[in-house]
Amino acid sequence: MLRRAIPILAALVLASVPTAAGAQVYIVGELSSPSYLDDGFPDVLPDIPDRYSAGARVGYTFGEGVKFSIEGGAAYATFTTDTPPSTVYQGFGGIRIAVGDVLSPGLYGHVGYGEVRVEPEQGGDRFRQGVTARAGVSLDLFSTSSLVLGAHLDWNRIFLNTAFEAIDFDEDWAELGIHAGARF
Repeated sequence: MLRRAIPILAALVLASVPTAAGAQVYIVGELSSPSYLDDGFPDVLPDIPDRYSAGARVGYTFGEGVKFSIEGGAAYATFTTDTPPSTVYQGFGGIRIAVGDVLSPGLYGHVGYGEVRVEPEQGGDRFRQGVTARAGVSLDLFSTSSLVLGAHLDWNRIFLNTAFEAIDFDEDWAELGIHAGARF
């Protein structure tokens, strides 16, 4: 119950913040395809629908020309083709820096807390938790003053507090995806 209430409360708080000239509150949804990083490079062909990620961010942007954002969000990634299948939950906060109005390239970084859940065939350990980090690049297309549509590529890592025994889970992965949202 509390997990569902936190994003709603965050959106209400950000929506109530008075905005200065050029400042905006935004809500964005993401859909991505995660790929493990083998030798430092993501797989070029994503395994949708066997691997997918969905998430949401809410934030506050300020600045003209170069825009700075403070944002928070949550994400879910599933790797159903793994043996055993695994799922990752992340909650995070961070910053985003972007330039431009119509085409807006940007960089972002997030830190938070995450959990990995697995479905081992022989029983045993079911989940691990730890600090999570995300960093990436984005390209936003602002079709109107209130709509956002774009693409992103990010690196994700979850620093597990203890390793899984006899379970192969790669703690690093990349995500290539799209996002859409609204600015207020």
